[in-house]
Amino acid sequence: MATSTSSPTYLGGMGWNAMSLKIGRLPSVPLDALSFGNHHKALRESLLLNTNSYSGGVNAAADGLIYDENRDLRVFVESLSLEDYIDYLFLNTLHRKATAAEQQGLYDFLVNTRNYTDTQTVEGVDFEVIRTSQYLNLTEEVFDYISRLPELYYFTSIGQ
Repeated sequence: MATSTSSPTYLGGMGWNAMSLKIGRLPSVPLDALSFGNHHKALRESLLLNTNSYSGGVNAAADGLIYDENRDLRVFVESLSLEDYIDYLFLNTLHRKATAAEQQGLYDFLVNTRNYTDTQTVEGVDFEVIRTSQYLNLTEEVFDYISRLPELYYFTSIGQ
């Protein structure tokens, strides 16, 4: 992050060069539209929309967000409903569940527009099940939405 100028996560592209805020300079981090745009692009493209970051077994790592170290869908993830899976993604990025409006909007988009689910009926009740082949695409769509939320880029301090 500090040395490779060709990397999208290069701190210099975000106005945060390593050791640029030395003793005697202002303690605040410079932030302008270009540096924030570079920060957003790096976070979005290098982490949230990079499907390798969801996989397990990368660089001898254990389970990933969606897949285990053998690149199989995690049993825990497979057992989640669409609504619970959306909440799972929100909790892992924003540390909160999706609001009712976000759940409804994402549900309509993912089910009706993108068609990432199949309908199953159990004891006369219909519910949507994510297609096994669509987890990556569905996750990218939800993370694309999350990457545009302002709360991802700031931390609200807790009162004293």
